[in-house]
Amino acid sequence: MLLSTTIPIIWRDKINAAIEMLNDRDTEGCINALHTLLLNPRVPDYWRIRAYVLCGKATNDWYEAEVRASHQIDLSFF
Repeated sequence: MLLSTTIPIIWRDKINAAIEMLNDRDTEGCINALHTLLLNPRVPDYWRIRAYVLCGKATNDWYEAEVRASHQIDLSFF
């Protein structure tokens, strides 16, 4: 039971760390942290969506965020 309650905390902590980087005006660090998070195939959909939204927020250009995100999407399961 401990495992099921610990996993969401791990993702929450990683997203919160990226948010702190963004608040400290470290956009590249934020985007790199999100990139690392999104490379993990075990990230649940909720946290993956939050990471994509935060990536969009971290960039000034939505097109740039879309290009960065498109490199993260694994379409092999479709």
